[in-house]
Amino acid sequence: MPDTGLSEAINRIPDINLKRTILSWLYKDGPFWEDKQEHHSNDWLECKDETIVTDSSVGEAASRILHGRDCGLISIAPSNWTYSPVHVTFRTTEPENSALLSIKNWWIPHELENDLIKTRPDHRSWHELAESCQSSSDSLIFFKDSFDALFNVPFSKPVSSNIEKLLNVLDSLVRAHDSKGNRTNKGHQIYRDFFTGARSKFSDSSDTEKHKFRKELTFSDRQLGIHGLSCPWHGKVNYTTPIRIHFSWPIQSGQNLYVVYIGPNSPCDIVFEYISEWYSFNFFAFIMTLLLLFPWIGIHFCMASVFNASPTKKWNN
Repeated sequence: MPDTGLSEAINRIPDINLKRTILSWLYKDGPFWEDKQEHHSNDWLECKDETIVTDSSVGEAASRILHGRDCGLISIAPSNWTYSPVHVTFRTTEPENSALLSIKNWWIPHELENDLIKTRPDHRSWHELAESCQSSSDSLIFFKDSFDALFNVPFSKPVSSNIEKLLNVLDSLVRAHDSKGNRTNKGHQIYRDFFTGARSKFSDSSDTEKHKFRKELTFSDRQLGIHGLSCPWHGKVNYTTPIRIHFSWPIQSGQNLYVVYIGPNSPCDIVFEYISEWYSFNFFAFIMTLLLLFPWIGIHFCMASVFNASPTKKWNN
């Protein structure tokens, strides 16, 4: 219940072992920062209403910000710390040297997740994208070769970012289901925003595609013990080479979502992408191709360049 305090909420847990574990972590082992405390116990760190926060996580975060480091807080709701920013005053014996510090504070999980995604550094390769997505997506299971097709495409930061965003949407949708497998209110919102409409980011393959590409839309992973999993549902990233993210569907209660393929929509797209990339950076190669394909035009082009005149005029001389 919203008005229930933390201690009271923990005491209502029926599992006695779970209750003891939470209380032990809360009052003995955490939640504390793991690094060595950087501010001194004699420092005067004061929050609102003259509350002393020295030797606390709030005081430690304020001290780190004072020394130019990026730091924030995560609070439990309900509590007295559901506001942001948290202002802390670092007081000294000389009032003019005191500093007012502002600390970003999170207590709503999805807001924290969104801000962490924004601050995450850009990936520099498809391999970095694969490692990041596999380690950060708790509700998604990736097939061993799910990223392999993507490795054959020249790397693009915008595409990498869009792929990561779509995978985050899938991860959020899986977690937005109750124990019976029904979508929560948040799940319905995600589905409306990304799975419906003419330009939706996710959709099912057409019946024609399912019949024509039945083999291509079937995936297996020996390591996971999965064979012949049909995955026509896919996410779409529009680029020079259209990228598709194929995954298992529907979402079932208590089960993870399998991401089976991330790569070009067609093997021909890989060839086209490489040709485009090659010619865009090899103008000389493009000219040589013209010379090979059109020898008559090439001869006249070279003669005109050497004599600095049209071929016709030079012969008339």
